[in-house]
Amino acid sequence: MTLKLNLYEARILLTLILNQTPQTAKKISQSSAVPIQRTYDVLEKLKRKGLIDQTAKFPKTYTAKNLESLLKKQLIEERIWLNRWKQEEIKRIDEEKRKRINHLKRESFALLELIRVICRRPKTELAKIAVEIEGWNNIQELLIDLLKEANSSFWGVSRPPDWRDLTTLGIIQPKSLSEWYEAMDVRGVDIRWLTSSSAIPSYIGYVQATYLPRRFIKDDEISEKYVVVDGSKVLVNLRDPETGRHNATAILIESLSIARIFEQHFENLWKKATPANDAVLGFNEIVENVCSKLKEYAFTDLEIRVYKSLLRNGASSIRDIRIDLKWKERKDTPNLKELRKALKKLVQRGVVEKHQTLDLYLPSNPKTLLQIYR
Repeated sequence: MTLKLNLYEARILLTLILNQTPQTAKKISQSSAVPIQRTYDVLEKLKRKGLIDQTAKFPKTYTAKNLESLLKKQLIEERIWLNRWKQEEIKRIDEEKRKRINHLKRESFALLELIRVICRRPKTELAKIAVEIEGWNNIQELLIDLLKEANSSFWGVSRPPDWRDLTTLGIIQPKSLSEWYEAMDVRGVDIRWLTSSSAIPSYIGYVQATYLPRRFIKDDEISEKYVVVDGSKVLVNLRDPETGRHNATAILIESLSIARIFEQHFENLWKKATPANDAVLGFNEIVENVCSKLKEYAFTDLEIRVYKSLLRNGASSIRDIRIDLKWKERKDTPNLKELRKALKKLVQRGVVEKHQTLDLYLPSNPKTLLQIYR
């Protein structure tokens, strides 16, 4: 909290505080070194701000008010304003949340109704729906199984999850990318992965983003998360219509007609999305800029190296970071104790976040840090 005074106002107010007796404008001008022609204007401004008192007799004299009580009053007024603003923000956020939940409900119900209609149509194929695939580990294992079994195509749509739902549908890649490369290079599977732009670099590192055939699109363009395999199977991660979050539940649908609908939806998104190389364009320069700033703010060399590793690879365990530092940099590889110490400091200073359950570290967006560490 400040009084927001310019130089002349500050000089005159300080003069009146130091001289307890009433002062005329002429004496104030001489003591404060403020030109007499400006002194009257400044005194009038200070009076309007409630910082000084003026006598009615001639010649007029001026005294400073009790600043302690004045500042207390100003603090109370600011608190009242802040509480009012907070209440208005809460109302606005609640209204936005209500609208978003209603929108998600309509989307989810429309999708389920579409599936029901298709399943009721007369057709030669039999739609097989496997329900209650429970737990993120089971969903992830099923995802890898579908990838290993894929013969022609494997298309997926995902987005950065809720912080508690970090393992959902390929946001975090398998420990090894060998399954993906085997599917592409050995079996010739057409792999495409679509995710939201905000996944870079905290969830998917800006270097890792280019490892697979990926494209990125705005968050609000992705309403559901799903995988379409060989044009005949669809794995859909179910969303809670009340909270809007994706639950640890998925359904596997084996149906040519339903898979065709999801493929058409995917192709429309794919055309609008940005290729990975374009999405990460300029990231190298941004990373170097933010690391230079961190060095100015007394971050250690190891802390900066760890942060750069996380930016390259996205969400990583401490062992993943150590392996990356060992093979990507021609420097001494830190031991686990040194890494834990560096990560702890990075977390404390808000440069890195840690997911306690999964024991993974995520880097803060470098564009955000550049606004903080100027």
